[in-house]
Amino acid sequence: MRTDTPFLGAVLNAVTRGHLHNGEPKGEFDRITDIDTYVAKPAEGKANGNIILYVCLLAHVATQRTHYQTATFPMSLASSPTGKFREIQSLLLVVVLTGVAIDYVCALPAYNCSRQRLTSLAYAVVCDAFAEAGYTTIGIDYFEGDPIYMHRDGPKTPVEGFDFEAWLAKSNKFAVAHVDDWISAVKQKYGKPDTKYACVGYCFGAPYVMNAITPKGSSPPACEVGAFAHPAFLKEHHFENITKPLFLSCAETDFTFETDARNKALTILREAKKPYSLQLFSGVEHGFALRCDLSSSHERWCKEQSQRGIADYFDLQLGVFEKNSQQESKL
Repeated sequence: MRTDTPFLGAVLNAVTRGHLHNGEPKGEFDRITDIDTYVAKPAEGKANGNIILYVCLLAHVATQRTHYQTATFPMSLASSPTGKFREIQSLLLVVVLTGVAIDYVCALPAYNCSRQRLTSLAYAVVCDAFAEAGYTTIGIDYFEGDPIYMHRDGPKTPVEGFDFEAWLAKSNKFAVAHVDDWISAVKQKYGKPDTKYACVGYCFGAPYVMNAITPKGSSPPACEVGAFAHPAFLKEHHFENITKPLFLSCAETDFTFETDARNKALTILREAKKPYSLQLFSGVEHGFALRCDLSSSHERWCKEQSQRGIADYFDLQLGVFEKNSQQESKL
């Protein structure tokens, strides 16, 4: 629960670490409130009727700049002033507004060709995983085609003169100005009268998850349940003001949500008798739920358990678990 300058520097260092993931995005793209949006839908017969909102503020970087000048890619593709590809990040929406920070992957083998768009594989894979669990998952690009990796020379070295705090402020400003209207438009286009919404966020997306499960004036929360993994930029009021259930997926070692901060958050939730569930992993660090080393069985297991735990908690809070239990009892 810190926002001091040294902390921001550490954040920049942490979010630019990670591992490239291979695979093929299964979703499609849409324009909602004039913002690029990624939509992952469950297979026929698997949908539970609910939506997850995947909200990402800061992209987790797991890339290196590339000089490939041919081929087309699956998400909005634009050329940077230096001729390098620019990747568009998206917020994942599974009718559960989520605030997950996205992993950027820019290596050619990580993408497949379609629609001349370049997408972050890591975030798309997360969206697709929630879709496989039965949720329509929808993500928004509120980086406006300017993900943080565009300001890196390699996976760990920032471009000389890059002002991380200014970039973060710009991204925050855009998100604050557009996320609410985007959510309303998503609900109108993809939701139905009986649709329930959840939100999930990673790293910088965590505050947006908290906002989604907090009332605004006389209006109820946008979502019925929220979840985050390895969160950043949370403050005590975020935990004090929520009125909906919260799932916390955490790494034992995480400078953005250290043990003291985590314990303080749990104390607030416990004393106020707010519904929550905690998932805590040893042997992993900040970013484990998005950009782990898939060659490590332990890290891969933690990543998969985090996603599974979030989906299961959503099932519980949105009535899917009870409905499935009743159907199974009739067999």
